Amino acid sequence: MIIVRSPLRISLAGGGSDLPSFYSNDFGAVCSIAINKYVYVTVNNLSVYFPHRLRIAYSQTELTQDAKSIKHPIVREALTQLKIQGGIDVNVMSDIPAGTGLGSSSTFTVSLIHALNAFQNRLVGKDYLAKEACRLELDILKEPIGKQDQYAASFGGINLFKFHKSEQVSVEPIPMSKEREESLMSRLMVFYLGGNRSASDILKNQVANASRNLDELKELREQAIQMAHVLGNSEGTGSLDEVGRILHRGWTLKKNLATGITNTEIDHAVERALDAGALGGKILGAGGTGFLLFYVPEDRKNAVKKAINEYPEVHFEVDHLGSTLLYYER
Repeated sequence: MIIVRSPLRISLAGGGSDLPSFYSNDFGAVCSIAINKYVYVTVNNLSVYFPHRLRIAYSQTELTQDAKSIKHPIVREALTQLKIQGGIDVNVMSDIPAGTGLGSSSTFTVSLIHALNAFQNRLVGKDYLAKEACRLELDILKEPIGKQDQYAASFGGINLFKFHKSEQVSVEPIPMSKEREESLMSRLMVFYLGGNRSASDILKNQVANASRNLDELKELREQAIQMAHVLGNSEGTGSLDEVGRILHRGWTLKKNLATGITNTEIDHAVERALDAGALGGKILGAGGTGFLLFYVPEDRKNAVKKAINEYPEVHFEVDHLGSTLLYYER
């Protein structure tokens, strides 16, 4: 039995600049936080007594004899790339529903690659996991996505990721004292709108608009670098309020990158939270639905919660471990 977990993430700034359509001509940057909400993958040997040679359980259960016949594209290609032909039982569990803007698809890919390598008795590093997850999703499956989620899930922590046109990715952990990290987390509030969506259509539209949105994407990238500087500033907690201002400006830019990122419900919820005292907020992920993130001074948290009380609040902490092999027994 092998058990792997990898963290989901909240993106603070820079989303969109991690798409190849942008960074291939310059460089992109994203500042994000890995959180203690996880995608788990368990892998076990499937004995010869079963009539099928592969069992894959996620929202559906697939029983098959051949990896190439698996319907789930990520599982099919991961097994194919690692030349695993059969005798395997793969199960997927998640703390948060898929398609809600926390990077669950790429986090699953990282967990799966980690678990399958352990199944083949290989111990792999975080950089390998992130690169292989990107290769599988972007190069093999041709998904219209960026690279931030794979790196956040692999490395954990609070980081500034820089995406270079050479395809290299720089991982820059943001140094924060325990007290400053706690101050930040106490001011971040996340609310669940409900529902889920495929990010593909929104991201395809965003990619198509990349050349038209170059100025906005460059500013989003610079906001990620600015966010990292604000978080890493050790001169007291007062400057943390700049996080809210960066979120607010980032949201005004992001919602113009593609159709479908926002809608009347999202705009109304953000407006009510800002009126109640939030300094900034945005939808997480590609948009359309999912989770709203706000930066809120502590004395305004109850007012914000009351203002959008139809949406449940989700509490979270920082995950500092990244993708982790929790259990290994062969």
